[in-house]
Amino acid sequence: MSTLKLIKYFERWLSKNLKKFKYKPHRVDYCQYKFEGIANNIILYVNNHTTELELQVLDKDNNLIDIIFSQYISRSKYIKTKGYTDINWRNKHKNTFYHTYINMIISELFDRLVSYCNEFFTTENYLYIFNDKNISEAIIGNIDNSKKIKRLEMNISMCRFNLITKNL
Repeated sequence: MSTLKLIKYFERWLSKNLKKFKYKPHRVDYCQYKFEGIANNIILYVNNHTTELELQVLDKDNNLIDIIFSQYISRSKYIKTKGYTDINWRNKHKNTFYHTYINMIISELFDRLVSYCNEFFTTENYLYIFNDKNISEAIIGNIDNSKKIKRLEMNISMCRFNLITKNL
C-alpha cells in the first residue's frame, strides 16, 4: 500500500471516528496532525515510506527528539482461506487475520492509536524530556514516574512540560 492510500484511509476513517479521541487530531501538513488541547510539540506523523503511524516529540526548531508511539504493518500477507495478516509481528501459530486489508489497517494502526492517546493523554500525565549528554528521550508519565527515574539516573537532566494545554 502506498502512503498516499494510507493517508486517504486515515482521513476517511478519522472523519467517521473523530469522536473516539478525547483530544481530537487535526491535519496541519500533508503527513502531520496535531491534537487539540495537547502540547504543540507532539505530532502524529503518517510516515511517507512505510505503513506507519508515529507520535513524535519535536523541539522548538521542529527537530525530532523522540518517537513515543509507533505502530506499523511490517509485512502483510493474504492467505486465501483466512485473510490478511502481518506475518512479521505475529507468532505464526497465533496470527490475527482480517477479511480485508483496510480492516487490518484499522485494527492494527488506527484503533491502537486511539487506545494509546486516550490512555496517556490525561490531566495526570506530563511530557518528560530527559537529556544525558547527546541523547534525548521523551516519555509521557505522571509525577511518580519522574521521581522514580530521578532516583535511578542521577546524571540526567529532566524537563517536565504540561501535556494538556486545554482541558476539554
